[in-house]
Amino acid sequence: MTASDLQTPAQPSRDALFARLDQWERVDLVIIGGGATGLGVALDAVARGLSVALFEREDFAKGTSSRATKLVHGGVRYLAQGNVTLVREALRERTTLLRNAPHLARPLPFVMPVYGRRGALLDKWFYGAGLVAYDLLAGKAALGNTEFLSRTQTLQRMPGVNADELTGAVQYWDGQFDDARLALALARTAIARGACVLNHCPVVRLVHDGDRLAGVVVRDALTGTERRIAAGCVINATGVWVDAIRTMDREQSTDMVAPSQGCTWWSTGLSCPATMPCWYRAPAMAGYCSPCPGWARRSWVPPTRRGATWPPSRPRFPRNRVHPG
Repeated sequence: MTASDLQTPAQPSRDALFARLDQWERVDLVIIGGGATGLGVALDAVARGLSVALFEREDFAKGTSSRATKLVHGGVRYLAQGNVTLVREALRERTTLLRNAPHLARPLPFVMPVYGRRGALLDKWFYGAGLVAYDLLAGKAALGNTEFLSRTQTLQRMPGVNADELTGAVQYWDGQFDDARLALALARTAIARGACVLNHCPVVRLVHDGDRLAGVVVRDALTGTERRIAAGCVINATGVWVDAIRTMDREQSTDMVAPSQGCTWWSTGLSCPATMPCWYRAPAMAGYCSPCPGWARRSWVPPTRRGATWPPSRPRFPRNRVHPG
């Protein structure tokens, strides 16, 4: 896929998409879930010449795909875990996204301040060495060089940072992207290539031919009309809702996914004091304060996490977890 592929022609109407679907006696590939994974699979498959139908029960990128950190990165934390292969692959994908969708993704510097004697003697050099290795893994695709900042340089770049015992910082580069717009670009491009991509169209049943999965039954949430779609292959790309679809196929003894819930603090009137994203670390958690790009006009400080007993489609943070600052 190139940047020109994202410049799609006028999109067919919803009725036209259903008419396209009704013309197919059997679809090569049915994808359940219209998030980043499902839409990416749909575009890849239709570009290879397969007939593709994707069904999303709500709206595209409604779930996890629009509730992340908005970062396109190689995974610094995975490098700390020694997973070099994963980091190298993610860095290649970062390069591809920045090249193919420069209107949706951009390079972004991050600053990790360090404090006290430990910060000056250990943390700064420990994190700095890891981030230099991160740059080396990116090779020519590195977005910028890791820098070791003095206390003065740190305060200049982050005038609102806590200056008590501040000894310096490490700055490195990663990427940021508009996840919701990217999802729509993938959907539009897949449709332009011939896929049938529909939102507000949940899969309500799976169709079996003996022991073999042979298709799905979908319901148009806007009209209530149901359709039976025969398929050569069905992909479950529903993220944290994966087990709900699996139980349609057969009863499972154990779930594949144990959901968790995170909290992101969105600030409007009280904006993040930093002029660029800054990482912070604490004994129980790690996160960052990031001034958002123009499309969001917010600042956020993610994440705190806790267990969740089920993955809601419209998550709400419990009131007893909200404390005035």
